[in-house]
Amino acid sequence: MWEGKDMGKNHGKKWAMELRKRIEKEEGNLGKAAD
Repeated sequence: MWEGKDMGKNHGKKWAMELRKRIEKEEGNLGKAAD
């Protein structure tokens, strides 16, 4: 049970990092298009 909770927490962190990377990439593309 605890293992599952820890796995979920780590997965959430990993997912958040991936999401932030994707958003930064998209914002970077928008910035280039705006230049």
